[in-house]
Amino acid sequence: MPYTDKKKSTEAVAKHYAANKDEVLKKRIISRILEGKIPQMKSLEKFEITEDMINEMRAEVDLEPISIKPARKKAKTKAKAPKKIDFNYIHDTINSLVEKNKITESSGDGYYRNFKRLMSESGCDDDCNLVEYLESEKIIKYINDKYSDSPNTRHTYLTAILAVIDNVDELNKFHEPYYKAWNDAKNEKEQFNIQRQLTEKVEKFSSIKDRIEKDFSNTSDEVLMINLYDEITVRNDFGDLTFNTEDPNHIDLEEGTITLKNFKKTSKKYDPIINYKLSDKLINLLKKSLEKKQRDKVFIKTMQSIFKKAKTGINQIRHSKISEELDGEHIKDKDKREKLREKMMHSSATQIQYIRSLK
Repeated sequence: MPYTDKKKSTEAVAKHYAANKDEVLKKRIISRILEGKIPQMKSLEKFEITEDMINEMRAEVDLEPISIKPARKKAKTKAKAPKKIDFNYIHDTINSLVEKNKITESSGDGYYRNFKRLMSESGCDDDCNLVEYLESEKIIKYINDKYSDSPNTRHTYLTAILAVIDNVDELNKFHEPYYKAWNDAKNEKEQFNIQRQLTEKVEKFSSIKDRIEKDFSNTSDEVLMINLYDEITVRNDFGDLTFNTEDPNHIDLEEGTITLKNFKKTSKKYDPIINYKLSDKLINLLKKSLEKKQRDKVFIKTMQSIFKKAKTGINQIRHSKISEELDGEHIKDKDKREKLREKMMHSSATQIQYIRSLK
């Protein structure tokens, strides 16, 4: 065929297709159905080809009937509203970590309490935009300025802020500056504690005990507290101590023992103290106190109140106890160090760090 004839023929086909496009497409769809294929639903709907019509065509070529479903209209997806990062959201996030056993309850409470207090103190109250405020890094300046002379406190507070930032996805992007501030505080804290260990002097534990026993009655919480710490110098783990032997932390008056299963210290899990034998002196003090005032808990007042009235604190008690027990040549006694370490529930390295010069 000459080129001109071929060109005319192509143009004629194009014109025919343009004029009869829908009819041509419909015929193609029908041909596919007769071949046993299932066209797209939108094509069937466009040419109003129903399920019955398809099955009639399939029957003509000895094919089994089929069932077709109309095309589902794509639902308009509603844009998710961004999460509101407020104090309630932070509180729920920390609680979820506690529930999943990723952190202890006391750690979670401490992180949230310190975070909220510091944010509020530094100018970010309940109506504040937490994301913008954390991005501004004002809280870092506030902590560094207010606690410039207290690296231990700075480190504690920045630990709480960093715990929140690292566990709330929307705040992760702020990690770097807060980690740097935390790490700087950590390094200063270590140097500060080394210097304090070399220069600080503490009162003997026996002197503290004598003073408290002189200032308070022998059935008082203060006297019970200092005698109990004399025998088992753990951290602040006596707040929930009861006389009910079913409780995790209790004193068994009949057996004269103490059991501690729940500890405030959070950096690691400790083996429980089970049926540790207490002295007859302490058991007798407890019984006299109980005769004077019947109760379920060992201490009537809170531990915070007891320490305040006794003009001491858990850190002073532990430093004084270990410094006096290991004073002089006693520090070379391996058995003595180990016995004291078990009573105080800390590592051998921590034990050395606790030692101070005695006044």
